[in-house]
Amino acid sequence: MTATAQLAPVFAALGDDMRWAILTRLGQAPASASALARELPISRQAIVKHLELLSAAKVADLLRPGQVLLRLAVTGFGVLLPPPGQRPA
Repeated sequence: MTATAQLAPVFAALGDDMRWAILTRLGQAPASASALARELPISRQAIVKHLELLSAAKVADLLRPGQVLLRLAVTGFGVLLPPPGQRPA
């Protein structure tokens, strides 16, 4: 698989403003889908769909401690993220 083919899902995942906001938020601290839905202007079901796409693109990791689902930004990646609402230059 070429580098372009490997990166295409990553860029597609990061190209959506809401997924970018979710990833930026997760760069600050882990959160459940329910917690993210309370903080962001979309439903828990929409959050879960965005998280699944981020996970499929290998941009986020899923942990299952007990029954709570947590999403984490890839280790070290959160440090590189600008504040919510801003894109990198």
